[in-house]
Amino acid sequence: MIWAFTETMVYLGFLLPRLQAFTGSGWKGAAVVVCFWSAQHLVIRFIPDGTYLISRLLGAPLVTAGLTLTFVRLRRRLLASTAVHWLSDASTAILAAFVLTR
Repeated sequence: MIWAFTETMVYLGFLLPRLQAFTGSGWKGAAVVVCFWSAQHLVIRFIPDGTYLISRLLGAPLVTAGLTLTFVRLRRRLLASTAVHWLSDASTAILAAFVLTR
């Protein structure tokens, strides 16, 4: 569960401002962050279950895009984004626990 803190700081606190400065566009930088961040989440904790894999395929881009969008729109509040990310990771862990016990 510590990854929620690490990922949020790396992707939103470090990488996003640098990509925005490099590309000259806030939305281009955010799109790159969402692509890399969601791609990372697609392969974490591989469980060969169709429902779980579809939820990861649909959920990862939505969650990372939502976190990035709220971070940018709410004046870059890193602590709030980290808390929301931690809650989304906790819900994924609970879902995985139910899949593994089936």
